Amino acid sequence: MKEFKNVILYDWVDFFKSLCIAIDLIGQNKENRNQNLKVKAKNVFGETHAIYTYPEIDPFSFIYTLAQRNTTNQKNSVFQSCIDVFELETKLPTDWYFPTPTPQTKSLFYNKGKYTDSNGNTFSVDILWDLFSEVVNDKNLDNNNFKDVLSIVNVGVVKFTQTLFLINAKKFLPIDERTTAILPNSINPTKEINKSGLPKYQEFLNFYNKTFPECYSYEINLFLSQFTGNGKQISLKKSFCQVSTMVDGQNKKDYYDDFIRNNAVRAGSSGEHKTRGGEYPLEKVFDGEVVLVRRGTKNMAGIGVIIDNEYLEDGYDDDKAIKIVWINKSQRKLNNALGDWTGFNIATPNTIQKVKEVYKDTFDLIDLLTKSNSSAISNKNTPDNMSNENLNQILYGPPGTGKTYKLQNEFFEKFTLKESSLSRDQFLENLVSELSWWQVISIALFDLETAKVNEIYDHELIKIKEKLSTSNTVRPTIWGQLQRHTILDCSYVNVKERSEPLYFSKDKDSNWTIDNELLHQYYPEALDILESIQNFTGNEGIVIKNYDFVTFHQSFSYEDFIEGIKPKLEDGETELNFEIKDGIFKKLCLKAEADPDSNYAIFIDEINRGNVSAIFGELITLIEEDKRLGAKNELRIKLPYSKREFGVPSNLYIIGTMNTADRSVEALDTALRRRFCFVEIMPDLKVVEDKNFKDYSRVQIMKIINQRIELLLDRNYTLGHSYFIKDSFENSFKNEIIPLLQEYFYNDCGKIGLVLGKGFVREKQISNTNNFIFADFDTKNDVDIVKSYELIPFDEIDFEIAIETLLA
Repeated sequence: MKEFKNVILYDWVDFFKSLCIAIDLIGQNKENRNQNLKVKAKNVFGETHAIYTYPEIDPFSFIYTLAQRNTTNQKNSVFQSCIDVFELETKLPTDWYFPTPTPQTKSLFYNKGKYTDSNGNTFSVDILWDLFSEVVNDKNLDNNNFKDVLSIVNVGVVKFTQTLFLINAKKFLPIDERTTAILPNSINPTKEINKSGLPKYQEFLNFYNKTFPECYSYEINLFLSQFTGNGKQISLKKSFCQVSTMVDGQNKKDYYDDFIRNNAVRAGSSGEHKTRGGEYPLEKVFDGEVVLVRRGTKNMAGIGVIIDNEYLEDGYDDDKAIKIVWINKSQRKLNNALGDWTGFNIATPNTIQKVKEVYKDTFDLIDLLTKSNSSAISNKNTPDNMSNENLNQILYGPPGTGKTYKLQNEFFEKFTLKESSLSRDQFLENLVSELSWWQVISIALFDLETAKVNEIYDHELIKIKEKLSTSNTVRPTIWGQLQRHTILDCSYVNVKERSEPLYFSKDKDSNWTIDNELLHQYYPEALDILESIQNFTGNEGIVIKNYDFVTFHQSFSYEDFIEGIKPKLEDGETELNFEIKDGIFKKLCLKAEADPDSNYAIFIDEINRGNVSAIFGELITLIEEDKRLGAKNELRIKLPYSKREFGVPSNLYIIGTMNTADRSVEALDTALRRRFCFVEIMPDLKVVEDKNFKDYSRVQIMKIINQRIELLLDRNYTLGHSYFIKDSFENSFKNEIIPLLQEYFYNDCGKIGLVLGKGFVREKQISNTNNFIFADFDTKNDVDIVKSYELIPFDEIDFEIAIETLLA
């Protein structure tokens, strides 16, 4: 959680404002502004930084690069350098909570020194200077400049709007994962702003301003980043306290301006009110609770949410306060006066109701964000249509009833997302999950250009790969992969066994680099992947599958499903090695655990064809709902090969299909049946209602055939509706129905005849004289010839007459 003690909220805003004014003054001198700002950049960031190495420089790149230096080791020195170099009359911020690009983010607004869009169009640096001046001076923005800057390679909506926010934090707001969590799921702000430019961005700003009346953008941003989205730090609570701005008592001095200026409320005061202040329930309110701020008994000053209660430590003191984030600063008059004159207390139901009457908009927002399913607000990827489904279920029934069809056409869609609905973190997790260690390391090092192992380990892609992996030895893994793929003539790597591609190199100081030309040659996809990460906006045309589909069979094993030792032969190698490799179920479990706000599923077709007990192994207990990760009776077990603890996440569905004609439900052992919900899917006559063959109803044909099968066998062997709906009904009989009946009755054509009739089955013609049948033997005339039957060859069948006979 963000630490707000000893922090002056939003003092970073004044810092950036002062800096941007100074840069704007430099920009007034058009002839020399590039050179003058480059000199400043050199003194702030150093002459080796990329911002100093290109001919031109722009103020957006400077500001975003500075924001990137918001790390423990960098922020004080770099920001102090800004104060010194620009001679700013401002102090070093204490509040560092503003958009901070990761070290891997491309902070510059140009690509290799050029301002070009994806179509190769080149823009002048002047448009960035002009737009910067408009933002700093709070002027109307030029939409053409806005769209041009937005279109520059390596910019994008997130980066652009974050920089606008840093330049003018009162007016603009970043459109990123933090701020978009309260938008309806159907809205894709990035896509809409990319399409329409400034007017659409202004629409979103208007929405936020209406949602948070009279609040500045920096207040809105802090609230959304702390209380909503996947990265929320504090849980908003429907607990209310009320405080009066008249700290010293009713009708005395009004401290409203102090409350607004300090972003804090307080109770009591020095002298005579100190004792009384100590009696207030100041130590009974906590972060995330709502503060109703009143001015007297008839007027309200606004509503805030607690982020730091200083009274919790050592009780009351005159210098302490309760820090809040304002979510509504509009002053409103109550319909009826409050009967409560107390300076501070837990709000009574009567007080809450009276305030709610005039602040309905804000109470609606609080209700929205505090619902028990509030995760759905921040998570746009959890299909609510799975809320009533069992975590473990098996669809079972006779063949042809549409079990697999139901999976593909109903369930698959529930676990399929559009890329545009993903957060950046979810996009990265999905991307990295498909990459091997050497591929992720290659992309990370290409991004970092030069790095030691620890710096590579800190790269966001490596961190995600670690989260998706069961490896206990990530640093050694990085080290090993680097050495294994090092170029042969590197003097500082002595490993003999190497594998293609070979493009890493190490120097005497243990700095690793990657040969870009060789990377282009052997792994060109790395460049596209990195670009997609840096410019991630979400493509509505790309779908993400949060599921895997597998068919069980007799040779399918625990090693295929969970984990096992598998042979490994690298390209160009002759020696066979072995490695512990994750199975399909374990991989999906790791993805689901890393993305708890989305639902995942594994679909197992023909689940009863495999040895289910052996395939699931010890995990058979872990799939129970109350044994899942995060559940009441959570269980983890140590896997036999990797020796890693493992559990099944609560957001992973296991859905199987089972053909009852192939093997009955009872064939599954009791342990499995106890852990699954069984959903029967039987032949559906309604599906066939509008289908006929000539003058004959296919429904009637299907009904009669199944009645006869049920009498001869049982209902598990009836024929599903899929056999009766195809256009070529004759082909269905020839290639599907008759072969299936042959299997059911073990080629006993007499029984098949009882089902289909004489139009399809006939008596086999055999000579009545045993002399022509049997060998010459004493008993040949003692044998009674039993009637036998055969299927009529299909080319001899009059299909229409055969159907008529079947129905007779």
